[in-house]
Amino acid sequence: MKEKFTDHERNLLKTVPVKFMYYVAAADGKVDSDEMAVIAANMTSSQVDNRLHAELLADTDLETLETLIKKIQNVDRTILDAANIKKFLKSKLSDDEFIQFIKSAFSQAVDVAKASGGFVGLGNKVSNKEVETLKVLAETYGLDIESLTARS
Repeated sequence: MKEKFTDHERNLLKTVPVKFMYYVAAADGKVDSDEMAVIAANMTSSQVDNRLHAELLADTDLETLETLIKKIQNVDRTILDAANIKKFLKSKLSDDEFIQFIKSAFSQAVDVAKASGGFVGLGNKVSNKEVETLKVLAETYGLDIESLTARS
């Protein structure tokens, strides 16, 4: 799948899962060590089903992750970037490739929410701001949050 993207585009794509995870982690005003540990583990994981996501993770080391996080710490900009990211992804991917990549990145954001407690009222309490952030991400990228939470 990497043949669809230039090096610059691949570097942009690497930010998408990190943005999802960091935006959820920072939603309540703090990013705790458990959340950062999940972000680091997710970004070095080989356990993703989506081919594009797996290829991007294979190209990301912890040094790259630290650089990516520094670039996206302006959380308010993440949602503003969403329209541009969505447009870019849809121009390069089929509808199915797009939704599968976004679902894969979203599932890692759910992992971050779970790191601080639970998800959407299941398990321990997750901040309302984290839940709202997940809902905004899902809505922005066209994911059905009810079907996603049923599988979590």
